[in-house]
Amino acid sequence: QRRLFNRLAQTGESFDMEKRYVRRDGGLIWVNNTVSALRDEQGQIRQVAVVSVDISERKRGQEAERRLASIIASSNDAILGIDLAMTVTSWNGGAERLYGYSAEEIVGQSILMLVPEDRLDEEPALLEQIKAGSLVEAYETKRRRKDGQLVDILLSVSPIHDAMGRVIGASKIAHDISAKKEADRLQAVLIGE
Repeated sequence: QRRLFNRLAQTGESFDMEKRYVRRDGGLIWVNNTVSALRDEQGQIRQVAVVSVDISERKRGQEAERRLASIIASSNDAILGIDLAMTVTSWNGGAERLYGYSAEEIVGQSILMLVPEDRLDEEPALLEQIKAGSLVEAYETKRRRKDGQLVDILLSVSPIHDAMGRVIGASKIAHDISAKKEADRLQAVLIGE
């Protein structure tokens, strides 16, 4: 801060500074202070003006976004986003582990890369529900990994809205249920014997 004030005193260059304050009631408030030089008739800096704006809501929103991003990044489930053209727009570490594609390999590609040929009608149908603003309840399906193997998943799909409330894509959460399916199959075999 001292450096910024020194520069202001020397050059007159304004600056912004965000600061957190404790209110009298013990609550916290975030303020953006814009500090500007005020010059006299000879152009000499004699005073400074500070305009303070409460940015607490914005800071809370940023913190909530950071927490959500951290949850998505560290989730064991595959969490990905697609746009209305079925292009992958986001891809977390869980998706990398489940499907075998890195984010660099699949973001910008069609989600149909993951869909087995006998299930290609699923995606357009899901997208129609999403465009209508509906959630797609979790259901069991199969998807194709990078190595060509099919994986059993429990898939949930939700609409993604823009700031105006328009649906601009879909968020998908896929949970690998291969181990459960295999256990169910083995149990059925054992019961059959």
